Amino acid sequence: MAAPNESHYCDHVKNWAEAKSLYNLTDEDAEKVAIEGILGTTVDYGARKSVTGLFASSATPAGRSSLGITNGASCRYSPAGSLSASTLIYFLITHSSDHLNQSIDIIIVAVLRSDIDLISNRLQLIPHTGDASEFAAFISSATFKKSRQFEFIQGIFNDPLNIAVSCLPTR
Repeated sequence: MAAPNESHYCDHVKNWAEAKSLYNLTDEDAEKVAIEGILGTTVDYGARKSVTGLFASSATPAGRSSLGITNGASCRYSPAGSLSASTLIYFLITHSSDHLNQSIDIIIVAVLRSDIDLISNRLQLIPHTGDASEFAAFISSATFKKSRQFEFIQGIFNDPLNIAVSCLPTR
């Protein structure tokens, strides 16, 4: 039997931890030790941080948005990017089964210093006035048949940046 390809360990371990987190599964002791050995930290940093979206009218789940941040060559996810170091930000959107095949706009909001901006599909910062009718979609009219991961941006940031992802029905 051929040895496993070590270049894929990091992605495999993060996908494994993501599935465990999504379905609230526990790790066996040996499994946890192996995962933490590859991540170089606790198993908590193996999965992206997620939020479940709710429809305002009914409070029923609409899906999950997960934001992943990695710093440099680190395998693990980070709770925040590092200033003055290469940081990759990406997100995963998983819709509930009854909301698949519906057209949505994906909105990304960034808070940089005290400014709240929307991020356009050309990675331009658009000042947010608070008016929902002025939302600029990062991805417009997306239709999901399954979960999708998007690489958002990779770069070196000189100021702290907070990011939020939201999905709205296409207007």
